[in-house]
Amino acid sequence: MENKLIEILNNGSSFAYGFLLDENEKNYLIKNLDDQGRFDGYTLISKDLVKINEKSDFLKKLKIYNEYWKSTKEEKTDENIGEIFKNMTDFFDIVKYAKENKKIINLGKSLDYFDQICGYVKNIEDDFAIIDAVDINSGQIYDEFEIDIKEIKYIEVESIDNILLDFVNKK
Repeated sequence: MENKLIEILNNGSSFAYGFLLDENEKNYLIKNLDDQGRFDGYTLISKDLVKINEKSDFLKKLKIYNEYWKSTKEEKTDENIGEIFKNMTDFFDIVKYAKENKKIINLGKSLDYFDQICGYVKNIEDDFAIIDAVDINSGQIYDEFEIDIKEIKYIEVESIDNILLDFVNKK
């Protein structure tokens, strides 16, 4: 299934794209690519938020771009981590991974900007995640939020943006 390149659409507009790693009756697990076909983290997203497109000229081009990056040393860095995420189609598992590995994640109850949080998982208590929210402009922690893990419909981890925010936060 990992060779199936898809585009994720929200309200008819492209939201993200990448290789479909796994899916179940509720969610898609995607190995994200950026616009140049490079690895850009992982997304677990509820099927009820999006539609997928499997064929377009853009996806054909993106697949060729990705083949280029796979032939270079730069893209080989995500190969080992990809094994961790295979079959991780549950939001709780990814929240737990982010906490245990001190990773910044983006998560939300929808794809609406105001329903999303970017930050570190400070703690998991029962079905709730306590998030130290990170300001995407400064990279600094600015507040603490609690979210019911059962209500999460979108989560992104290991993205280039979040890796860079983590680097800024630790300086």
